[in-house]
Amino acid sequence: MKPIHPGEILKEEFIHDSSLTALATNLGISIRYLSEIIRGKRNISIPVAYKLSAYYGNSPKFWINLQLEYNIQRYEQALGIITRIPIKPRSIPLARVIRRKIKRHEK
Repeated sequence: MKPIHPGEILKEEFIHDSSLTALATNLGISIRYLSEIIRGKRNISIPVAYKLSAYYGNSPKFWINLQLEYNIQRYEQALGIITRIPIKPRSIPLARVIRRKIKRHEK
């Protein structure tokens, strides 16, 4: 299943048939920047998430989480390629590293 870009959600659920020019002006971003977000060519940055949340009355975390979920889904799709790359496991067990740090801290 193809992940849904937050720009598509912005377009379908929030913008509807509104003017992109008016929205871009209200957000203080260029129409090109907004258009690239809507077409899935650009991520929703943290500053834009804050602007969208102020405009639509929701949380910046809403927009950031949409972007994060999209990024995770894209990564998981690419994981098949990544898992074919051999990764050497850590040679020192994590528990030993933690014990060493505790001993150093106690001194």
